[in-house]
Amino acid sequence: LADVANATNDDVRIICPSPLPELPEGVLAAAYFFAVEAITNARKYAPDKPMNVLLTAGSTLQVSVVDQGPGGATFVDGHGLAGMRERLAAFGGSLTLSSPDGGPTQVAASIPLLLRRGEGGLVAHVAAHSEKDLP
Repeated sequence: LADVANATNDDVRIICPSPLPELPEGVLAAAYFFAVEAITNARKYAPDKPMNVLLTAGSTLQVSVVDQGPGGATFVDGHGLAGMRERLAAFGGSLTLSSPDGGPTQVAASIPLLLRRGEGGLVAHVAAHSEKDLP
């Protein structure tokens, strides 16, 4: 994401306040493509405005993109943000949008950390390490 942010030649700041756990490749890919699309949209509708990308993980990976543009973004069936929401929902993720008139606009993805159906990635990761430590 840092490469994408640097390529925009704009004020894009990537923030990750805590180290992320080891994540399944599918989760990383979903987060990457979501963030790239959100950054691209923000550049289109809020050119030359500062932008922050926040990454955090708990029971889900959270990716939030906030731009200081004019706001007013909405979900329109079959377009942009609605398509992003549908792609995330296909594997249990969700997208939230906050974009009051006058801005800022925040698009946030919540991506489940699933390794196998019904199994959380963090729980499985911890359990795998715990089993190895047993005599």
